[in-house]
Amino acid sequence: MAVPFADYPRETGHYEVAWEEMEQACRPTLDAEAQTWVLSRHWPQLTPQHEYFFWLRFITSMRFLRQFPTSSSSIFQFPALPLDEVLQWMLSPWWSLLGRHEALFHVEEPDFGPSLN
Repeated sequence: MAVPFADYPRETGHYEVAWEEMEQACRPTLDAEAQTWVLSRHWPQLTPQHEYFFWLRFITSMRFLRQFPTSSSSIFQFPALPLDEVLQWMLSPWWSLLGRHEALFHVEEPDFGPSLN
């Protein structure tokens, strides 16, 4: 998967501005697609930009959750919360509040592997 705006040098600040603008433009569509995915588990047909940010939501969520070795040390008390509820929260509200910042400032560009389309 090609990373959008990869030609922006990070040290100039242009990368962050372009990243934030594109992520914000994609967010409403991806919030709706995340809800649909949680219910159906079918990967949506997306533009390359939307696909990049959808994958990034998953990758960043997984990296965040790996910090907690057991469910008792996690912010989620499994199995008290249904998996669908946790997935929905991680892919939309958590992403909007914290995940996107984690992805932009603390995570190297991930290797997404082959496209699912």
